[in-house]
Amino acid sequence: MRPQSPVWIAAVLGVIAAGCFDSHDVRCHSATGDRGEATTELEPAPGEGSICHELAPIPPGCPVGAGDGLCDAGELASRLAGARPGEVVLVGRCCIAGAFRVPAGVTLSGIDPVESVIEVGAGETGITLEAGEQPAAARCLTIESDGAAGIVAHGAGDADVSRVTMHLTRGIGIEAENVRRLRLHALRIEGSVTLENAVSFPPDPTATDTATHGVVLLNVREASLSEVRADRLARFGVVAMDSVVTWRGGGTDQTLGTGVIIAAGRACVRGLSSTSALQGARLIPAYGLVVSGGAEVEADEVVLSQSEGLGLLLDHASIHLARVTATGNEGGAIWAQNAARFVLEASTVSDNDAAGVLLCHADDGEIRDTTIASTHTVTRVSSEAGRVEVGIGLTIEYAASVRLSRVDLVGNEQAGALVDLGIDEVPDVTFEHVRVDADPRTSHGVLAYLRDPLRAAPLGWDDGVERTPEMTARDRVDVAELPVFPGCAPSR
Repeated sequence: MRPQSPVWIAAVLGVIAAGCFDSHDVRCHSATGDRGEATTELEPAPGEGSICHELAPIPPGCPVGAGDGLCDAGELASRLAGARPGEVVLVGRCCIAGAFRVPAGVTLSGIDPVESVIEVGAGETGITLEAGEQPAAARCLTIESDGAAGIVAHGAGDADVSRVTMHLTRGIGIEAENVRRLRLHALRIEGSVTLENAVSFPPDPTATDTATHGVVLLNVREASLSEVRADRLARFGVVAMDSVVTWRGGGTDQTLGTGVIIAAGRACVRGLSSTSALQGARLIPAYGLVVSGGAEVEADEVVLSQSEGLGLLLDHASIHLARVTATGNEGGAIWAQNAARFVLEASTVSDNDAAGVLLCHADDGEIRDTTIASTHTVTRVSSEAGRVEVGIGLTIEYAASVRLSRVDLVGNEQAGALVDLGIDEVPDVTFEHVRVDADPRTSHGVLAYLRDPLRAAPLGWDDGVERTPEMTARDRVDVAELPVFPGCAPSR
């Protein structure tokens, strides 16, 4: 095939990259929720070589019918202070305002996960779990928080939180730092962001003004999450930094900023959804999922959809994605840059704007048994190139090694794929049963370009690409008249 114009390709790559609000009132009497038991599928043990761990056992259910429980804040604090490891201190069907400390080995439990309510005042932490050799635990509660945090776990030991619902107007939901083991099960955290009010939040919201973070894990040696949701937060849904995380079921929705960020550490996630990440008035893009800082991630059965920015941003990290559905993302579905390892398999990337998958500086990349389809051409604005139209299924730029096998590139409006064939050395990009199909009157198939216009594409560079005769003819047409914009940087 004729090399694609480097001018147009550089243009397309760069453009891709490119007050009052509703809130929950803290009212104890209005607590509502679902008393049903969340279920988590415990899959077989991970295979050899996997970074995944088995989930921690699901904790016991709520003590319905165990007694009346306590409804006085002073009495509850006193009972907790004097409790010994193995004891369960019960909260009755009532609302208790205050801040409470749970010693190592002690469980603070509601009688009813909906009607046993802890109210957290401004600047307070509702429940402090003193993680120890035996876990400090909170379960079967509703937390209505206008404070700094709903729950904080600290200490070098273990902590558990299960069957807890949090409604936040300010602060964060749960934070754990330097904890040895943390188990979160059937946890739901909600802030006050909505699709309608997102633009009314300031560009840099703070925790003293609104609910900003759902779950924050900092240097947690072993975190086991099952059925954990953090929705409608004003900065991040879930943050995991320098932690080892196993997460099954749950996700984030309507986060103003980033749904989930995994920085450094390792994470294995299954059944996660990150939907409707919102831009609002922020100056940086919205992201459904960010993986960065040398993190290693395995992700299976993940949904990344309806982000007003990117579905996934990978930066200086490694990821193995399987059975991913990435749809309806306005800034593109998957952007992987400086990837030590990138694998995408058995996935569907469709109906996204501007870009399906973009690999920029991939040391080792592989896409197999995957469909990338219906990438829409949209207008993007670049300071270098102005307004540019872009809609490309797969872009590979500055790659060292990328393997494509059994990939369908179907109905991508501008091009199925653009492949950078390098400056001095041709990268190791191989195709095996890569099928490309679209309207040949408006779309290209698989195009190559060289940054040196005097060089020719090597013979057979696209062996393994399966085009229709019409698409073959289309790909041989000179398209130098297409617009220009800058691509990803040539150096790291």
